[in-house]
Amino acid sequence: LAVLGDRVPERVRRSVPPGVSPARAQLKITSITPSVLSPWLDRETLARLGGRIDVSATLETASLDPSQITGSVILDRAELSLAQVPIAQTEPTRLRLANGRLEVVQWSWAGAGNQLDVVGGISLTGEPALDLGATGSLDLRMIGAFVPDVAASGPAALNLRAAGPAG
Repeated sequence: LAVLGDRVPERVRRSVPPGVSPARAQLKITSITPSVLSPWLDRETLARLGGRIDVSATLETASLDPSQITGSVILDRAELSLAQVPIAQTEPTRLRLANGRLEVVQWSWAGAGNQLDVVGGISLTGEPALDLGATGSLDLRMIGAFVPDVAASGPAALNLRAAGPAG
């Protein structure tokens, strides 16, 4: 119920007695492939994506209030290729959930001349808001995975910042 947050009717939330100890959920998903993106990407785009991701998550809460959920998400394995350009995490990618915010703890990916570091987080309560930054350098051939009519090559310096309401 906590994952659904405000979508759970008030009468249902009131009917769940407060727990003495927090509820805890652990989840592990292995060998996630780009095929999970098939509802949003066409077959040709999916063919230009490769790799596998393994995810572990632990969530804990004593309340149905989304701001009270704490936990972590860890990418145990993240090996991707975009238009045959490989990139993988240099150490496990770690995210923390606390106080209604999903925060990047560690995100450093590299490979074949690419380097991508992500910092910041996303507020998940109220109106979702971004406060994310990404720095590094990327092989422009990766663009071809999503825009096949564009032929790009060479390195690109990256210094992005996204802040404000997610909408």
